[in-house]
Amino acid sequence: MAESTLGIEITDITGKKYLDFGETMVVVGHSHPDIIKAVSDHVPRMITGGTAGWSMIEPRVLFAEELKSLLSGRLRSEGRIAFCSSGAEACDYSLGLARQYSKKKAVINFSGAYHGFTGATLAINGIEPQLNAYRIPSRAGTITAPFPCELDLEEGGSQAYERLCIDKFKEMFETITTGNEVAATTFEAVEVMAGLRIPSPSYWKEIFKVCKAQGVLTIADEVFTGLGRTGRFLAIDHYDVEPDIVCLGKGVGGTLPLGVIASRADIINENLKPNCQSSSAGNQLCCVAGYENLRVIKRERLMQRSARLGKYFLSRLRELKGKHSSVKDVRGIGLILELEPYCKDPATDGAARSRKIYDLALEKGLIIARNGTRKHMIRISPPMVVTRAQIDTFTDRMDKVLAAV
Repeated sequence: MAESTLGIEITDITGKKYLDFGETMVVVGHSHPDIIKAVSDHVPRMITGGTAGWSMIEPRVLFAEELKSLLSGRLRSEGRIAFCSSGAEACDYSLGLARQYSKKKAVINFSGAYHGFTGATLAINGIEPQLNAYRIPSRAGTITAPFPCELDLEEGGSQAYERLCIDKFKEMFETITTGNEVAATTFEAVEVMAGLRIPSPSYWKEIFKVCKAQGVLTIADEVFTGLGRTGRFLAIDHYDVEPDIVCLGKGVGGTLPLGVIASRADIINENLKPNCQSSSAGNQLCCVAGYENLRVIKRERLMQRSARLGKYFLSRLRELKGKHSSVKDVRGIGLILELEPYCKDPATDGAARSRKIYDLALEKGLIIARNGTRKHMIRISPPMVVTRAQIDTFTDRMDKVLAAV
């Protein structure tokens, strides 16, 4: 049980300290003093809930303008922002926005994707199908496309499979559906929950070409990968394409509950209110924290830091891979990294192997996370304020963990 938090350090009630390399909501570190001060200074001025309709109180305006300044292309120049309370809500509302705007209903998702735990997002998840069993009436209207890197192949085979994924995506509009039926393609530029699947630089350019030709909107789920964790503000920015709609959540509110939908004015206007019809969406204190969170990212150059330290961290993990036969693979993009333990079969002993690593790491004061389609992988995603020294400490402790597996 945590007693206090600061930066990437968590202290429990016994006084034991842990380094947090697994918490997804903490982007600029726990208890960042600038965010604490911003929220504390605002409380005496005004406390209210969400504000209905297009009403704009100052914290909302400041946050929206700061966020747009970090986006690119038409999302920056012509963008509008809508608020909700979480990343799952942002993904949920984005589906309704796309359908309302396009007057079409079908949605294409991808295998391995995770978009949330609401009724609408469960219907477009491509992972953990057991979550859907009793919570949604059906997946009607959802068409699932294959995603690169989901098969365990050698390098040449992986490239061939990615080409096949692109071809199958094109083929769907000839054999399964048409552009007249599909409202949007919703996706994670880099799939995290499935085990950090990172497509090649050309993949999304090909997919976006097909969507544009078919008149299909593109919805980028950047709930996990946004805010600079990958070294760019959005993960999709690595691919030199511009989505029609972007969803943000988790750390966007500076650890307070906030979700955001960003899209062009011609899409949002008349189709989605700024509070998504929710009474509590865009709560002013959440927007105050979110605004300061974005300012910290810019002021401390955390995106550039993520790119630089991410490369260093990946090199240290590769050292562990070379040293320990228990490590099958490591990969990363910025400060989102993955360690894949060796197992006979992910479906049989994979989860047990990752659980052992997780438990041993916790004993040594490291907080990590388990993910993958079978919970057979280890996700490593520290806050962007992590230091090189802390990365070295993590590597030294993980070395001992892997030696004991």
